[in-house]
Amino acid sequence: KERVVGIRRGSDAVAIRTTELFKRRVTEIEVGGAPVVVWLARGTASALDKSSVATGRDVGATGAFDPTVDGRHLTFESRKHGFRDRETGSTWDVLGNASAGPLAGAKLTPVEHVDTFWFAWAAFLPDTRIADF
Repeated sequence: KERVVGIRRGSDAVAIRTTELFKRRVTEIEVGGAPVVVWLARGTASALDKSSVATGRDVGATGAFDPTVDGRHLTFESRKHGFRDRETGSTWDVLGNASAGPLAGAKLTPVEHVDTFWFAWAAFLPDTRIADF
């Protein structure tokens, strides 16, 4: 019942353990021959753990994006309230929007992904590789 972020591009499918994302908060991985940055913002409660969603454990909210803006590959790190690219120092939210810095107003191109349980993802894509960090 482990939670994963699943990404598929063409015939390549990858699962990233949410437990790893909680530790790292940001990771970059190649999927289908292209880089994808995946990040996790804390603060989203699970609707499956308790009788009240508000008391559910934190399962986070994730985003997956092409890390390129205007032809420039950006590298990201987590900050207390969001994310920051190392190249310009711009800050980003979990939806891939730059909110401050030289790139304020820019948007990362989203990469389709799902937050799900491993057993559900693997049932449909059994040849998925599991990200190894």
